[in-house]
Amino acid sequence: MTTGASPSFSIVIPTFNHAHYLGRAIESVLKQGEAGYEIIVVDDGSTDNTTQLMHEYEVRTGGKARYVFQQNQGPGAARNHGVRLAKGRYVLFLDGDDVLLPDALGRFREALEQCPSVDFVWGGSIRVELNGQVEQTPFEALSADRDRNFELYLRRGPGMIYSGTFLIRKTVFDRIHWPEKTYIWADVVFYSHLLSRHDGTGFQEPVVKILKRCDSLQHNLDLIRRDRLKTVDLLFDPNVLPAHLMSYRAEYLAYTLVSLIKLFDDRGFYHDALSLSHRAFSECPRYLLRLKHLRRYRRILQKLIWQQATQVLLSSHQ
Repeated sequence: MTTGASPSFSIVIPTFNHAHYLGRAIESVLKQGEAGYEIIVVDDGSTDNTTQLMHEYEVRTGGKARYVFQQNQGPGAARNHGVRLAKGRYVLFLDGDDVLLPDALGRFREALEQCPSVDFVWGGSIRVELNGQVEQTPFEALSADRDRNFELYLRRGPGMIYSGTFLIRKTVFDRIHWPEKTYIWADVVFYSHLLSRHDGTGFQEPVVKILKRCDSLQHNLDLIRRDRLKTVDLLFDPNVLPAHLMSYRAEYLAYTLVSLIKLFDDRGFYHDALSLSHRAFSECPRYLLRLKHLRRYRRILQKLIWQQATQVLLSSHQ
């Protein structure tokens, strides 16, 4: 990249108290064969040594790795902040604890050269589970029908797309933004909107290694209680989603409620599970009044009664 030229790629890395991982993520970008890129690290209010680490990288890279700090607002706000600062024609989001694989940017560039009119390129990924098991998630073949791509992703959810696998034309963000009102499942909202409104291409080879962590926001029950159902309204925003796709809202709401009921039931939070079951039967009877859901509802009632009886018995003996 010549001095003063705008980079082709902006690698946006949102981070929060991940200084112990962040250096590895940055190094994986610096080792890319491509020259036309910049790194933007958006620190979402970290209290560890992220600031010190990034000042060292700014000096070492001559400003190619840029650092900005913001008060804690969540990953969506951090990504949007990074996009506003981006100088590249294309943006790639890399989580601070993930690793960009060798020649990932080169593969993205080759795909763009073959299909220069597309708004995004989608690559594969390697996922490392908590138990160390390694699984490769290939790129899903895209249809020429945007509605079909939207439907497929809506029904498969976050296990289908991971950060770092999408290179996105910056002009896409003139209309589509990362949701900032939820800390979890923001990916589902964003990529549903992207697939419903834009055309893309892809390739099978993995471009990023995803490291699963037990402290991920996706496992935080307090955030799940607060934010998970918000994704329904955020995804089915009539100002963003094409009008004819709003008909999928009932199906997505039912899926969301069923997944939450199962989660809280499995974790022993039977009051939450029962409350969500009542909402499900009220708002989505077409999807929820099935034998397997009625059986789960009965089991939840039985376990809640047993839990309450046990608590009363224990308190009477204190």
